[in-house]
Amino acid sequence: MIAQGVTVFDESEEEYEVIEMIGNGNFGFVFKIQRKSDKSVFALKTLPTTFPTQEAYVTFINECQMATKVSHPNAVKYFYIHKDKYPNLPPYLIMEYADQGTLLSYLNKQKEEGVFFSNELLKEFYSQLIQGMKHINDLLVHRDIKADNILIHKGTLKIADFGLAKVATEETRQLTFKGIGHIKYMAPERWRSEKNTIQNDIYSMGILFYELATLRHPYEVKNEADMTMWQEAHTFQNPTPIKQINPTITNSIVQVVNKMIEKNVGARYKNWEEIEREIGLDETPATSVTSLIDNLVNIKVVKDESHKTQQLLKQKEENEKQDHVKRINYQFKECIYEPLKEYVNEFNTRYTGSKMILDSFNDLKRDYINLELKLPSLKKVNIRLRVLFDKDFYKIREDSFWESKYQVVVRPKLRDQLIIAWGYFDIYDGQGFNLLLVEEADNIYGKWFFMKNKIGSFRQRPSNIKEPFAVEFDGLEKTLSHLNVLGSDFNSEIIDGDKFIELVNEILVQNI
Repeated sequence: MIAQGVTVFDESEEEYEVIEMIGNGNFGFVFKIQRKSDKSVFALKTLPTTFPTQEAYVTFINECQMATKVSHPNAVKYFYIHKDKYPNLPPYLIMEYADQGTLLSYLNKQKEEGVFFSNELLKEFYSQLIQGMKHINDLLVHRDIKADNILIHKGTLKIADFGLAKVATEETRQLTFKGIGHIKYMAPERWRSEKNTIQNDIYSMGILFYELATLRHPYEVKNEADMTMWQEAHTFQNPTPIKQINPTITNSIVQVVNKMIEKNVGARYKNWEEIEREIGLDETPATSVTSLIDNLVNIKVVKDESHKTQQLLKQKEENEKQDHVKRINYQFKECIYEPLKEYVNEFNTRYTGSKMILDSFNDLKRDYINLELKLPSLKKVNIRLRVLFDKDFYKIREDSFWESKYQVVVRPKLRDQLIIAWGYFDIYDGQGFNLLLVEEADNIYGKWFFMKNKIGSFRQRPSNIKEPFAVEFDGLEKTLSHLNVLGSDFNSEIIDGDKFIELVNEILVQNI
């Protein structure tokens, strides 16, 4: 154990006394230590002792060793990585000591005072962080940039924890570490487990730059411990425009930060040199039209942000639609297609004559499913399912008082539950029944019901209609409105979803 008063060692077996614990993080604890020979002060960070695989351990140690090569005024210097040289001591890292704490603490103090950093000070912060990242990224991708991983020593910002983030990210996903602060800075592509790149670091640093400029995080979530909410925010939420929060900020800072936190990697900066160059545009000598250009740039920045918001909203709606369609397709595959396939396969195994042939179904991205089942009798069964959207149910209403018309959405429901997909199992020119998938509380996939339709008892059944029959989409709302209504045109029976194969068998018995 490492604790106050314990002696630790470096590669040369120099002795250091542990003075006090000064913090903790994802891995364990951080201590202030003092070299006994000359009283120089350093910091010691304990490292993980368990890894999912030996390969993960080797990768981590290799990255730590690579990190010891980083040497820059704006990066914390690593001096020694202890693995197993001293059996009585756990793994640890001896590194440069920062005497003024973290940038997070400084930022929080500024938030309490409610005073924005000046543009001059912001540019100084940004410049130091850019210089440090240029050097770090020459050797490795940081992956864990956040305000509490930036230390301050004698007024200089120093980036810390580079080379340690890979295991931190992996372990946090497994919920073995208490810290989840990095997810507030994590680039959208990182949530998709894409390859780590410099552009990941640029995005994370852009979030920090935004915080420094506005004294607030660019994204708001209801529950900061909810990783899903953070993923949604990083992927689809557009930050409040910087100038709405801090009107004194310069156009160059606004544009640079906005481009650093672009969700689309292709629109984001590719390297730190680009950022360094563009953040200095405010230093361009003024001309007779500079004030006019500044105003024009302001207008364009506002328009750009508005356009981006609309694009993100559209993309979010499209993603939500795709997820909705995938869930319905999955529910169809699990509860309709697979049981039917099993039924068909068993028939084909036991019957030596002509076989049933069922179309394959693998694509889970369809908003209209159209399959066919061929019977030994040569009759064909249509199996259809249509995902329902608001656009399918636009109605025009008239306001007689104002003599105007307006559009409303009236979605059909079954037992007060929204119908999210409709279809049928239907013999060509023959019998069949409807498939209805409805919303259900606490079930994102919905619940199946089936509907057997017959002609109402007060109407004569046409000779060309066989019962039970399935209604087409255009007749869905009318059929639902006739449920349990005495004397209606249709007599429809609603059946729970676990009866699907029984209903299929009932239809096929008469058509096989």
